[in-house]
Amino acid sequence: MSSLVRTKTGAFSEKDTVQFDMLEKAAAANELQTMLLPIAAGLEHLDTLEADETMRKRVLHGQKNF
Repeated sequence: MSSLVRTKTGAFSEKDTVQFDMLEKAAAANELQTMLLPIAAGLEHLDTLEADETMRKRVLHGQKNF
C-alpha cells in the first residue's frame, strides 16, 4: 500500500470535503461561511440531554449528575 484515503468519518463523507486552496480563496473573498458546516453537523450522531438550571450549574462545575 502506498497511500491511504479516508472516504468517510462519522457523518461526513468524501463529498463533504473542501480543498485547502478553496478555503483560502473563500476566506480572501470573505465568503468562508458559505463553505463551512455548523458545529452541530458533527454532533448529530450524539444523543441530546436537556438540562434544567440545577443540572447546568453542576455540569459547569464538573459535578456528576447521574
